[in-house]
Amino acid sequence: MGAAISCPACGQKQTVPADSAPPEPDGQLASNTLTDDNPEQPPADAPPMEAHTPPTPPPLPSASEAIDVTTGPILPPAEPPQPPPTSTPIREVAIPARQTSASLVFFQGLLFAAGVIGAFLAGYYFGRQDGATAAPAASTATISPEQSEDGFSDEKVLLDGRLLWMPRFGEVAGDRGAVMLLLPESRVPSQALPIAGLQPTDEPAPVASASAKAIAAAGGVFARAAVDGTTLTVLDREGRYYLLLVSHHVPRPEQQPIRAPDLMQMKQYFADPEGLIGDRKYVWRSEEIRVGAPPIEHDFGLTGLP
Repeated sequence: MGAAISCPACGQKQTVPADSAPPEPDGQLASNTLTDDNPEQPPADAPPMEAHTPPTPPPLPSASEAIDVTTGPILPPAEPPQPPPTSTPIREVAIPARQTSASLVFFQGLLFAAGVIGAFLAGYYFGRQDGATAAPAASTATISPEQSEDGFSDEKVLLDGRLLWMPRFGEVAGDRGAVMLLLPESRVPSQALPIAGLQPTDEPAPVASASAKAIAAAGGVFARAAVDGTTLTVLDREGRYYLLLVSHHVPRPEQQPIRAPDLMQMKQYFADPEGLIGDRKYVWRSEEIRVGAPPIEHDFGLTGLP
């Protein structure tokens, strides 16, 4: 049986057959054997060792071909899957402008309120100044006691009137020639006026009668109705007036005399109130006249009716 020896090249133990002749060591092996410091040298009588050729290692890859075989090739990171496109249209959303803070809005409100209050105070101050400046001029104006105490304006008043009657039942016409008088309650004449030219049966005169002029001088008016029954008068000022309307066409019923209170008040203005009214229908009442007053209208009705 062969002997087990250690290979001087790889250090592994090898079994050498007994009948095999030792090979001739080549020059490299001989030199390695002679120069090796291995203490285990075969004895002189030991059979020759079988030559062992170490395995040839595979060639190493170059630097450009080096590949990490443990981790495999380096791949880019996988992207997450994208959701499939939808058919829903994308609405355009308007981006709101920068909202003003609550404190800024409150501050602007305070500034606005301060401006309004300041304007009001300025107007009030200058209004008082203007009023104070104009006060002395107003105090120099001549104002009668009636103008300062009755509370009515001195502005002129344009007053319309319409006096009607019924010639037949169901038919209305203008009471042509009927008279309308407005007598200021606060201005009673010192002497009763004559009735000449004031009666409804009088023919219209081109010139106003003396009594009509006296009434106008006292602040009243006298008017005679036109064909359609209309009148137009202008009062000097607002105030309370006695209104006297006397029909031209419609007589009073025989059983209807002039009322005693009316007759007493009329006598303050006229010397002969019974002759002024005669047997005609009449209206006597107190009236407050102001600017923009409605027209004075009266229908005396049908003859023979109260």
